[in-house]
Amino acid sequence: MWYIIPDTHGRNNWKEQLRSFDPDIDSVIFLGDYLDPYPGEVSKEDAICNFESIVDFKNKYKEKVILLIGNHDCPYIFPEYKNSMSYLCRFDSEHYKDIENLFNETEFKFTHTINVNDKTVLFSHAGVLDDWYNLKDISELEEFCRANLIRLCEVSRYRGGIDSCGSIVWADVYEHVARRYNNNSSIFQIFGHTYSKVPILTSNFAMLDAGSKYYAVLDHCLLRIRDSSFNTVSTFII
Repeated sequence: MWYIIPDTHGRNNWKEQLRSFDPDIDSVIFLGDYLDPYPGEVSKEDAICNFESIVDFKNKYKEKVILLIGNHDCPYIFPEYKNSMSYLCRFDSEHYKDIENLFNETEFKFTHTINVNDKTVLFSHAGVLDDWYNLKDISELEEFCRANLIRLCEVSRYRGGIDSCGSIVWADVYEHVARRYNNNSSIFQIFGHTYSKVPILTSNFAMLDAGSKYYAVLDHCLLRIRDSSFNTVSTFII
């Protein structure tokens, strides 16, 4: 069983969502974007405290907690990204060094994969488009991201950019809707990044970013979307 927590942006809903956390489950997967809160929601200082709690949670349970990298995380981790990306939305320059130190305290990565029901489930922050990376080489995707940090800056017109498609940390959900997946039905993607009032589910992917109002539980091939009251609001078979 896997718990999946989308973009927190300083919100601490995840603590309640994981209040019954059992270390015997497979893992908890955070989809990135831990900081840079939206105006009026959480203070930058509280967001940092919340991120510190996430890092402590990761360090306590080690491989049971997977922390993925989002577009808001890249400037704090990779100087190359920060220096090349012209658009650093809500970047906390005041607390930059403190945040950078927290990112250095544990492991973060771009992707996580599991096998479920003869399918590969690919977790990332914004999803992977075939135009950006060939999903047939999924085993090399993490290495590709780290070796091509400048390509993480690619943003399409869906997000006000000029590139042909968005990167693994910038792809808009509607890019996924508009593009085909090269008929690669053996891969199901789970990601966040694009805020929506409710999660968006298709035969190829699940986009879960709904302002921390929802999270997901994957039990074998059954994906359950739960609300803040722990009610299952929808189910989906991968």
